[in-house]
Amino acid sequence: LAAAGVFTEGADGRFALTETGDRLRADHPHSMRAGVLFLAGPQRWEIWSGLMRSLRTGAPSVDRPPGQTIFGHYAANPADTAIANDAMRAFTVLQARAVLAAFDFSRFGTLMDVGGGTGEMIGSVLAATPLLAGMLFDLPHVVAGAGPVLERHGVADRCVCTPGDFFATVPGGANAILLKQVVHDWDDDRAAVLLEQCRLALPAGGVILILERVMPERAEPGLMEPFLLDLEMLVGPGGRERTEAEYHTLLGAAGLRITGITPTASPVSVIEARAG
Repeated sequence: LAAAGVFTEGADGRFALTETGDRLRADHPHSMRAGVLFLAGPQRWEIWSGLMRSLRTGAPSVDRPPGQTIFGHYAANPADTAIANDAMRAFTVLQARAVLAAFDFSRFGTLMDVGGGTGEMIGSVLAATPLLAGMLFDLPHVVAGAGPVLERHGVADRCVCTPGDFFATVPGGANAILLKQVVHDWDDDRAAVLLEQCRLALPAGGVILILERVMPERAEPGLMEPFLLDLEMLVGPGGRERTEAEYHTLLGAAGLRITGITPTASPVSVIEARAG
């Protein structure tokens, strides 16, 4: 671990944490402990061990009961849910800074974060945009943990939390919908259903903001990380990363069109879409 930069070894043979190692502490304000446990824990070993099955079938690597997804597993396993929620918050903290530096949310009246987890992204946006009202929509066991996150950002009084299933219906009340790394969890058919539900929930002139990685059209040497993430989406939830052309096709199938793509300093871009 000293060779990997997690510890440093002193001349006296004693070891100490480096800055990288310090962020593996649970009490670090920008801890990545849950992120490491999420990416290298038992569930990752399980799903990646079935990589060949996924490559042959195009389906997730783990057989689950009919109708159940990896997200159903989290609902039934509180310990795994806690790690996943903490990991998503840690990843989102890094991305939120880059998104807020690149994109202006102040032109919207009410922003709804669909599939927004425990509220780290909507909390960050609301804290940086004082006149914006917020809504958080996700599965019941997920939004149940949003209170402390929104309180930490000081925006609990400006964000309504609503539980539900976005494949069944998305509530109205917002003129902009945010989907942060939600679309990539699903294959094209399911993703189109989700996007259509979001379109139906918006008023005329409403906007859907999709925060996703836009994949390169070709795999170039030295550009491995996005393609590993693409495989992660395949073996886990059964989703995929997409190129710009693939997003045009997917959004068109849901009755939407791309009106702009804003790159950020993080791997995700803001894909702006409207009905029509």
